[in-house]
Amino acid sequence: MANKATSSKVGEVRSAKRCWNCRDRKIACDRALPGCDKCRQRGKTCEGYGLRLSWPKDNDARRSARGDGHYIQRQMTAAYEFVDASMHDIDLFQGSSSSNGNDKNNATPIHLDRAMALSPSSPSSLPGSQRSYISPASLMASQPYIMPAAQEVTSMAYLDPSLTVEGHSLLPGVFSGASDQFDDLYGLLVRMSLTDDGAPALATRHALSALSYQTLGQQAIAYAHQSTAIRALQVAIENPALQPAQYFQAMAASMLLNYYEILDEHGSAASSAIYFCGCKRLALAMHREHRNYQGDLALILDWVFYHDAMYKFSIHHWEKRTAAQVMVKDGPKILSKPIFSPLRHVVNPSLGCSLELLEILCQVVDTVLEPANPSYHSPEHLRALRQAELRLDGVVQHVSTVSGVDGLDSSGGSVASNDIHDNSNNNNSHSLPFLNEPPQYQQTESQLYAVATKLYLLRLGRGLDKQSDAVQDLLDTGFALLKTLRRCRRPWLLFVLGVEARDDDERRLVLCSMAPDEPQLRQPKNIRLVRRLIQAAWTQQDLHATEPGTASSSSSTKDTGCLLRIYNTVISANSAPPIFA
Repeated sequence: MANKATSSKVGEVRSAKRCWNCRDRKIACDRALPGCDKCRQRGKTCEGYGLRLSWPKDNDARRSARGDGHYIQRQMTAAYEFVDASMHDIDLFQGSSSSNGNDKNNATPIHLDRAMALSPSSPSSLPGSQRSYISPASLMASQPYIMPAAQEVTSMAYLDPSLTVEGHSLLPGVFSGASDQFDDLYGLLVRMSLTDDGAPALATRHALSALSYQTLGQQAIAYAHQSTAIRALQVAIENPALQPAQYFQAMAASMLLNYYEILDEHGSAASSAIYFCGCKRLALAMHREHRNYQGDLALILDWVFYHDAMYKFSIHHWEKRTAAQVMVKDGPKILSKPIFSPLRHVVNPSLGCSLELLEILCQVVDTVLEPANPSYHSPEHLRALRQAELRLDGVVQHVSTVSGVDGLDSSGGSVASNDIHDNSNNNNSHSLPFLNEPPQYQQTESQLYAVATKLYLLRLGRGLDKQSDAVQDLLDTGFALLKTLRRCRRPWLLFVLGVEARDDDERRLVLCSMAPDEPQLRQPKNIRLVRRLIQAAWTQQDLHATEPGTASSSSSTKDTGCLLRIYNTVISANSAPPIFA
């Protein structure tokens, strides 16, 4: 009786499930705690009601972790040892990537005679995979372009919504690499868009809004503004009586749409080339050789030339380039200053360097050849390298304490003067209200441009090994300058110097220089893109695991070929040529 009473007393607290012994025998269980009576009556030790680990059998395909079609982590196909490398990086390393972009043979053709004719269809009405702009060949017969209604701008936040969301504009960092919201180029574009309600100004206005909404991730509103900007731009360029100021407004709208297309997830290389090609055609139509442009006109022309130089670099390493892209890359360069003007040596704060250095960079890019090219290190090639190196060693960049921006009149005749000084005479420059950045910062940034250009020339042009004294000295100087800047918003500088990082400390320095000034601030899209390119290049370097070279010509050529292959691989892995401006 005592045992039966104890049993009933214990049985008052029951488990929700049967014990494991009763489950295995498929019989009823009284679920008594701490053990069931059925197991006690059979003389068995109750296994309880908790969790019991089990291991899948080899013939159990449903639960096996070793089945061919069921796995948790993709198995490796080779014995690589690396960190933070994806299967896409492995495909790039093996040369088997499709680059998730437009194939060279499938690229949309660009018709230069009608380069500014764009699709009247609203991109927002198309599916994401089809949201690209068709070649202009079949568009003009569809329907005439109608002048869109003027956009009523009640405040700057309406024109540039990033001012409201972020507290400052994100646009200067997108199209000029400047970090100040009162950047000269940004202020000029805003003024040009609000000058009047004509088609060129309206195109610039909506292009600015489209780019601003794109940086905020509001794609639907951005596509609507982009479509309006396209229609207004088409109306503008079909006007045979454009004034000089309207030419520059149309050029600004074309450049902004070009940036929009490059930074768009669904953009294409052909579409961005159309806009930039149209911008250059407009510039060539009004540009007069040997004329010294100044003020607003010079700033727009310098902006176009800066983008042209970076586009040349990007297309040079773009393995899927088309004939039209090569034509734009090798086309005439449009400068605001004649060749013998001393103002070519003045640092433009919106660009970070002088026009003279940008022109030398274009010359250096042309000297970069594949080691397998028959002309590589031929007498003509060595002569071209020597000429570029002499120009680069002799360039002197001055920092101006006066902004080169004046009012834009209808005749295109604005004039501004520049007060040029050396780096030693800028003690009181911080008191000048019109400076965007301290002259010391501009001087350091321009020096970094010269170092990066020389590094690019020696490494990919001359083919010097990374361990050579000349390259090591340049790397020491470059990373010291980057550390002095603390923050850098120039994608080309970051890419060229970042690819050459020698250790984790230098890689960390490159990443920190791309970080926003404050954690809550949004990073510009072009900086996020170049960060991804640099990290992809580091992964490729780790996979290649190139040993330090010797002074022999063969090892130097091998190192150059490896670096050039990394350049071409990471740049060509994008759906469109990346923007380094």
